[in-house]
Amino acid sequence: AAEEAAAAEAAAAAEGRPPQEEALAAARDLCSGVLARCAAEAPAVYAVAKFSAKRNEGLRTRRGVERCLAELGLLLGTLAALTPEEADELLGSLRPLTRTA
Repeated sequence: AAEEAAAAEAAAAAEGRPPQEEALAAARDLCSGVLARCAAEAPAVYAVAKFSAKRNEGLRTRRGVERCLAELGLLLGTLAALTPEEADELLGSLRPLTRTA
């Protein structure tokens, strides 16, 4: 991971982009990738997860990306710790909340 980060920093510097901009682009790509995977593999999870991206400035800002990644991590970590029945119950209780905002 450290080697990849160093390589990404070197590539950003070679292209004239600041390392922070490159890191933000990588974080945005990660967030988008997680959302895409949820959409393809777990539509019930995606129904809740997409709300995070929408609510967090559509991933247009650093703060929005950071918050979305934190919320996705919390959601996916929580779901991993639950039984399938508990996960279904949690997702069912969250879906109405995502429709009202």
